Amino acid sequence: MVASPPCTYYSKLSLPKSWGKNWKDDDGGELWKEAERIISHVGPWAWCIENVRGAEKIHGKAVARVGSRYLWGDFPIINPKPVYGKWRMPPSKDRTHLRSMIPYPLARALAEACYPPSGGKVSDSEVPSSLLQKE
Repeated sequence: MVASPPCTYYSKLSLPKSWGKNWKDDDGGELWKEAERIISHVGPWAWCIENVRGAEKIHGKAVARVGSRYLWGDFPIINPKPVYGKWRMPPSKDRTHLRSMIPYPLARALAEACYPPSGGKVSDSEVPSSLLQKE
């Protein structure tokens, strides 16, 4: 099971306090709690919550890091190639959405590490074509 609550709340926790904003009015923290509730209820054999460095201030040290993505949970060791460059995207109406996408190499590494439990590989035919955006 993989969850990726919005990072806005946690990104803002990394900003200087001198910016003087009250960042508590964001649903990222609530969605993280909901992800934890579902994980606790379902009890998957492997799980991961992906977010940004700022989440460490509330949820403790991440168990893994891939580029700018931080991972909490209980999942097999993964070592995908980090994908950088989300800050270099030109302004566009889709920029926020594109920056928030989990990079394909990270998603694929998690899928192959966690599914199926027998340790098999996930074939491209099992992945929706819209997600096969190889770098």
